[in-house]
Amino acid sequence: PRDMAELADRLDIERFRVFGVSAGSAYVLASCVKTPERVARAAIACGLTPVDEAGVIHRIVPRVIDPAVKHSLLLSRFVHRLLIEGMRRSPERAIESLNKTLPPSDREVLGQPETSKYMIACAVEAARRGLKGWAYDDWVLNEPWGFAPADVPESIPVDLWWGSEDESVPLAHGEQMAREMPSAILHVREGAGHFGAMFGHLEEIFAQLVADEEPAPSRSPGSVDAA
Repeated sequence: PRDMAELADRLDIERFRVFGVSAGSAYVLASCVKTPERVARAAIACGLTPVDEAGVIHRIVPRVIDPAVKHSLLLSRFVHRLLIEGMRRSPERAIESLNKTLPPSDREVLGQPETSKYMIACAVEAARRGLKGWAYDDWVLNEPWGFAPADVPESIPVDLWWGSEDESVPLAHGEQMAREMPSAILHVREGAGHFGAMFGHLEEIFAQLVADEEPAPSRSPGSVDAA
């Protein structure tokens, strides 16, 4: 939150809107909690909650070593290095391996060439200057966050976007987050999975994010918009 506030200061932006996807949810919530006077509105798509497991590597490593990877930054960096090297050598095989862990709705999304290329390009770019940051991000998200969704002030409108078929972060977790947040509206998209909720509805998400602010009293906690 301090970094975001400093960036906004340098750009002469008094108030801003924040959007986080998947693991980005923790950073959106942290900004709302720590710098509420700066956040005009927030949105989260298929976001991690404090009870969810962070990191794609935990879907592919053997369960016997997963606890060690989750709590050892050194071991996590090693596994991330293997993952990124595989993506660089054979991106098609990397997508195939990921697809084996996903429900049909998400496999359909990643089956689109432009989407799979984007996913691989993002991962490769994230590791271009080393893997420490990527591994640290997974590690810190699997530790206690130090705050809860309920700590988000009621003055900040928050839109939560979820796919009904999300197996990475189940809809039930999004529903619980919505119940805990004083000014949240949960938008459920039927038939969408983890990737479908973001790639299939970006225009809708951004349109809502830049909409005029709504008075907090008009948004009942845990409201649901299903489509």
